[in-house]
Amino acid sequence: KRLSTNPNLRGTGHRAFSQEYNHWIYRSQRDCLSTLIQKNNISFDGKNILDIGSGYGYYIEYFLEKSPLSITGVDITDTSINFLKQKFPSLSFYKLDISGPITVFDKKFDFISAISVMIHIVDDDRFVTAVKNLCNLLSSEGYLLLSDSYQKSFLPHVKHVKMRDKSIYESLFTGFDIEILEILPVHYLIDKFTLPMLPGLLEFFKLYRWFYRIDTKLRQSGVNNGSGMKMLLARRKLQP
Repeated sequence: KRLSTNPNLRGTGHRAFSQEYNHWIYRSQRDCLSTLIQKNNISFDGKNILDIGSGYGYYIEYFLEKSPLSITGVDITDTSINFLKQKFPSLSFYKLDISGPITVFDKKFDFISAISVMIHIVDDDRFVTAVKNLCNLLSSEGYLLLSDSYQKSFLPHVKHVKMRDKSIYESLFTGFDIEILEILPVHYLIDKFTLPMLPGLLEFFKLYRWFYRIDTKLRQSGVNNGSGMKMLLARRKLQP
């Protein structure tokens, strides 16, 4: 419903904020993704990419800039898939739930991204299924990029969000010979302050630009963001 009325970053992003504000939230995520790719010398030449929860296609556009061999996107909504097929007619998109049975793919993927997806699988059994699906779809030397807090939170979350600790991912990765390479904080300030009236005040004074700059400096300085959103980069262990 949100995507049908807002086929943009507000439809897939934080509904408390405007399109402009969400742009800066997404830009922080993109910066974090770029940092992880550059630090780990990941090349997309001749690689197959799978993007989970493609939504409006923000990360599809990002991966297109890397000129990979192929890009495949999935989402759980008809609205998203129909929009993506029109916007990117040369790419492949599928409507499916990553936390359920997966039967549509006949190949493995060299890079799988699921940004702002895992936290919305609140059922623990379906979460386990989703992680196993991602691991099974990963090629022998593939990379997996996920976002979560990776830290226990003492504050309650809204009903459509469930953050999970790093140890939960580690225990699931072990059975697939997948190791965590790095976890990098994404947000510190920019996705906070969602109480009534605050988003409007933040936008009136355009504080999101300052929050973005502060978040970038904190990330570059290696400051921990507590139970805030982070990106995890993992890889299939290389065989000797």
